[in-house]
Amino acid sequence: SELDSARPLLSSDTTHSPGRCSVPPSLRVTTSVADGIAEGAAAEDYRRACRERLVAFVERPASSRAAAVFQAVIVILIVTSTFAAILETVPDIGKTHAQSFFGLEVVVSVLFSVELALRFVVCESIGAFLTNGFNIVDALAILPGIILVSRHVTTADSPTANAMVSLRMLRLMWLPRGLR
Repeated sequence: SELDSARPLLSSDTTHSPGRCSVPPSLRVTTSVADGIAEGAAAEDYRRACRERLVAFVERPASSRAAAVFQAVIVILIVTSTFAAILETVPDIGKTHAQSFFGLEVVVSVLFSVELALRFVVCESIGAFLTNGFNIVDALAILPGIILVSRHVTTADSPTANAMVSLRMLRLMWLPRGLR
């Protein structure tokens, strides 16, 4: 009969159980696509939630204990780095502790670079990031450390090192934001 010839279309196997109809393989693919779309939406929701948490961590110190600690560490690094840059200009201290100052500058430059990179990741747009005064000041403050590290300048007598001290002082401009 006609019903018997339609049974293979309604079932993925050749046997038929009365009252039971399985989904043809072609529709199973569609279901898999729908599942994939749902998984994609869930993944997008997860990415959005992670980004929101990262924004809170980087931009709002009161949002969590970790964010507050992160901001406190940045403030401590700024004060320490500034104090070290001042001490480094004193000839006896700068010569005696040149390697220590260089090591501190490496650590501070890496941590400030990470902090700036995190702020870049959470920014609304590249244009907004590049026109934000704090980001410009931070980039200028990080630049001397990167140059010092890349050139292995380790003495306070170096004209390059002395010129970089004033740029490193730009880190102080971050303090009002860090203390909010």
